[in-house]
Amino acid sequence: IYLGYAGTYSNLLVYNNNITGSKSGIFLSGNGTLYGNTITSSKYGIWSTGITLAALNKIINSITMGIECNTTTNSFKIYNNTLVGSGSAIGVNLEGTADEVVLRNNIVTGFTWGLLTVENNEDYGLFYNNTNDIAGGSLGAHSITGQNPLLTANYTLQANSPAKDAVIS
Repeated sequence: IYLGYAGTYSNLLVYNNNITGSKSGIFLSGNGTLYGNTITSSKYGIWSTGITLAALNKIINSITMGIECNTTTNSFKIYNNTLVGSGSAIGVNLEGTADEVVLRNNIVTGFTWGLLTVENNEDYGLFYNNTNDIAGGSLGAHSITGQNPLLTANYTLQANSPAKDAVIS
């Protein structure tokens, strides 16, 4: 899904898509909400210049990047996403000068770098099996590291997952 090459869009809603094997699962130039998408085996899962909200997305086996956000918008939020890498690449890369960047309740596993950031407000995440969990910032006090999230075959949490009930609402 490619939105915005010739211009910048505002207030877009992209939800409940299944995308497999593309260069960029979702490319968004502008701002909007990305909700409930499943992106598998794409070079970039989500690439955006202004996510307002990315929530409940599953990004599986990204080749280069799970979520890349390079923005100067006022704020953006990345909530309740599951990112599963294949042993390389970057889970989440945050660049830009946004006033408020918030990451909450995300599972990031199987990447070379879980989170690359110039600034962040990350907390309540679960980081597992990444070569490095974070660079350029620090994980929040409530984040979990080194514990298997115990995902099912469709990338939801098993009943005994350490991420279950370990989030903020």
